[in-house]
Amino acid sequence: MEKKSFVKLLLVLVVTIGLVFLVVSQFNRVGTSEGSIDYYNLDKEITSKVDSLPSAWNSTSYNSIREVLSDIDIAKGMSALDSLQADNAQTKVKDIFSTASTSYFTHSIWNERDLEHIKSIASFLRDNKVSSIIDGYYGAKNIIASSRSCATQSAVENCISKAATYNKAPWTHCTEIKDGLSSVKKAALDSYTSRNLIPLCNKLVDFKKNYTYFDDFDRDYQIATSGKSFLTKMDYNNSSFNSKYGSINYNQAANDLDPRF
Repeated sequence: MEKKSFVKLLLVLVVTIGLVFLVVSQFNRVGTSEGSIDYYNLDKEITSKVDSLPSAWNSTSYNSIREVLSDIDIAKGMSALDSLQADNAQTKVKDIFSTASTSYFTHSIWNERDLEHIKSIASFLRDNKVSSIIDGYYGAKNIIASSRSCATQSAVENCISKAATYNKAPWTHCTEIKDGLSSVKKAALDSYTSRNLIPLCNKLVDFKKNYTYFDDFDRDYQIATSGKSFLTKMDYNNSSFNSKYGSINYNQAANDLDPRF
């Protein structure tokens, strides 16, 4: 090897080793005066993010809270936050979230997309109170819907009873739920009357076509009479039912139909 080439190779090696040494020494000195590694203060940054979270729910709340919770989890995994620091930060997020979600529940309009976001965070933070409010919203909607398909007295009473459990704040802040709950009793009685009592009365009115034995007629008549008493007890009046019920000729049926035995 020529002497000139050897010298060039030697210079390259010296420069390379020098650069490596420089990078390592600078890395070990970042942020310190004594050469020890100084971690970036994530606790301060996360605390600042937590403090900036809004206490009233808005369009950015979901993403902001998710981001902070993710930062806490990552920082804890990197050991940049110890368990106590992470727990304290998450507790503070939970308190702010509880206040923000409570503010949302005072709105007159509840959006299911918002509720989905709130429930997601509540489940992660194990905020059972917030979760139960959202579950109650859907429970109330189910009762409102089921009140329109009642066919028995027990179904009517069940709907009215369950509606009463939701007929209070915070659910009644939501206009949709408040109005729906206020209509449950009438809707349930309307449904029961139209699905059960009126068809039964129609059958009883045309007894010659529908019955062979008086015993069968009498059984259905007693059901219709019980229904009429139930409607009276519920302080409910239905002109169509009253007309149909009033057209039943019990005495004529007793004369025209044969006894079963």
